[in-house]
Amino acid sequence: MKLCVTLFLVLLIVPQKRIINTHDFDYEFYISSEKIKKPKVEKTYFWYKSGEIHQSTGDIGGAVLVNAYIKYYKSKQLAEKGVFDKGLKDGVWKNWHKNGSLSKIEKWKKGFRHGDFIIYTENGKKKVEGKYRNHKKHGAWIDYVSQDTLVYKKGILVPKKQKDTIKREPFLKRIFKKKKKKAKKEDPKKKKSNAKKT
Repeated sequence: MKLCVTLFLVLLIVPQKRIINTHDFDYEFYISSEKIKKPKVEKTYFWYKSGEIHQSTGDIGGAVLVNAYIKYYKSKQLAEKGVFDKGLKDGVWKNWHKNGSLSKIEKWKKGFRHGDFIIYTENGKKKVEGKYRNHKKHGAWIDYVSQDTLVYKKGILVPKKQKDTIKREPFLKRIFKKKKKKAKKEDPKKKKSNAKKT
């Protein structure tokens, strides 16, 4: 009896491998029946029920995905690969185009995008590059197609500084001009004082 109970408990704790074949993709992943006590309202969880993978924000309705996750095109070419931690994306996630070239690389930290984010074109060139911090765009984001760079701070777009319409001389030139003007103003006084002495 104790052996049966122990085996049952081990089966509940040890992740179980699942394979799903759909019309468009094939999936290999692991599930755990471990219960998440307090799902975070702002995070998106991935879970398995009735032969399908589901996702929902703030709650879970089945066995959570854990460990390695691989999604294939029907041609057996990789489509997506990453790791789940208690139903949340974690670590480096990669996506591929049907031709096998990288489509996207993104870093996750316990369900939030956190770190480098790069999108590639089908011929392997960078399309967009930036960083996330706690699921919000942060820092410089480069769009290689439009050749534009936007800067974000905690998810908020920082307005670009408008260029001055007035052409200004460089700082050092302005300072030296002021000194020259002062020297010219002082010269007439010196001439007057020299004239009085003689």
